[in-house]
Amino acid sequence: MLLACLVVAGLADEAAAADRNPADATGTWKWTAANRTGQAIEMSLRLKQAGDKLTGVQIGRGGELPIQDGEIKEGKLSFKVVAEFGGNTVLSKYEGALKGDTIEGKTESNFGGENRIRDWIAKREAPKTKQALNAGGTWQWTFNTPAGQTFEPRLQLHQVADKLTGVVVWAESEMTILEGENDNGLISFNVVRERDGRTVTTKYRGKLSGDSIQGKIESDWGGDTQSFDWNAKRVSVQP
Repeated sequence: MLLACLVVAGLADEAAAADRNPADATGTWKWTAANRTGQAIEMSLRLKQAGDKLTGVQIGRGGELPIQDGEIKEGKLSFKVVAEFGGNTVLSKYEGALKGDTIEGKTESNFGGENRIRDWIAKREAPKTKQALNAGGTWQWTFNTPAGQTFEPRLQLHQVADKLTGVVVWAESEMTILEGENDNGLISFNVVRERDGRTVTTKYRGKLSGDSIQGKIESDWGGDTQSFDWNAKRVSVQP
């Protein structure tokens, strides 16, 4: 009986370790960086690992930037981020060692034409429960146009694993969402429609917290890309 209990406990520990999988770099990582004036900036990194390849985005003062040349071998990871500041291209290189829920390494940046190397210590956010990550249901928010019009759009979401499907109902129009995803509480999807003979793409990006999503809506509806705050409240849950 004791042996059986020990075996069951061992299997449970293995299952928990597999879910957490600290040997995999997938997850959301956070750290604090300092700018040229010494001001602290909160940075975050969303990574996905497939074999020895890494993909993802860095989120900071330059907005959301895709990583490039991401790879991980024997616990050593590296990637690059290219940003534009004041008409200048800034290349940042990241290298570090994965140790459970910590990455320790160095960053090298050519900001201002001067190479700077700094310590880099990032911590992985603890995964949320599946229930807390469920974005399914009907969501509503208020949108005020630059012309002074007010709309009450609705979003009907259905979640299966980390994939989102559904529709955005805007006035009398119902539009299917595309590329919907819930990445550990980070909601993203696109809506594509035709207007005046051209294709208009609206991107929704936000962070799920209980019955609230806060983020940004980015659209080229008027011909130029504009960004708006997005604060949606869940009014009913997914059946």
